[in-house]
Amino acid sequence: MASSHGSQAWFREFFRGLRKDAGVVRCGTIYVDVAGTIDRQVACGDGLCWESSGRAAANSRAIAGKTCCTTFMVPVQRHEISRIKRILPEVRKIRDVGAAIDRAGGFFHEEAGSTWMNDRPNGACVFLSSAPGGPPLCSIHEWAASKGDDHRAWKPENCCLFPLYLVQWGEDTFVTSYGSERWRAIDPAEAEFEKSYACFTPPAGRGHPVLVEQEDELRFRIGARRWNATLRKLRALGHHV
Repeated sequence: MASSHGSQAWFREFFRGLRKDAGVVRCGTIYVDVAGTIDRQVACGDGLCWESSGRAAANSRAIAGKTCCTTFMVPVQRHEISRIKRILPEVRKIRDVGAAIDRAGGFFHEEAGSTWMNDRPNGACVFLSSAPGGPPLCSIHEWAASKGDDHRAWKPENCCLFPLYLVQWGEDTFVTSYGSERWRAIDPAEAEFEKSYACFTPPAGRGHPVLVEQEDELRFRIGARRWNATLRKLRALGHHV
């Protein structure tokens, strides 16, 4: 997720505090939460959230089907709505997506001064659709791939970033992850909504540090030069990224 909340004074004090935080590695204008993005393992996009086999029954019942696409209220920006509208006629044709959007009264709504993606009755995003017997897929992502386009040109930023959580102020960027200790300090009002996700408890051999799992996104958002410099510093400090 990307955070832009807070006043100028809030951001100034926040990044001033990061400079003194022993658990944060700074490389120029990039600040990396070591515990939240390197020590923390994740297996995003590996289908763990939809698996029930190979786990203790109680644990399976607790997490089966709980995913970022079925649990979160996803904020969406005006420019993201505009670009989704450009491809909406084609995306609606994918399986039951058009019917889901119609039932929801559109693909987004306004609430509490913000704009959010709409959900299906089961809580899943209206764009999340499954072929019979197949895994759930983001139809925007699926459409982009079918055209040979980068999905980031069409999907909302927050959908692409999860489980990363970025705090950006000017050139400064703090990199942490949803549910980390520092995330809780940033958004205490949202902490109560944190869930347990299978992607954050992967079996041995299937997980990677959040930074490694989402490196392409960070390189895309931050820029190759700045991110490569950050990786060099992290590796020089002994971090396996």
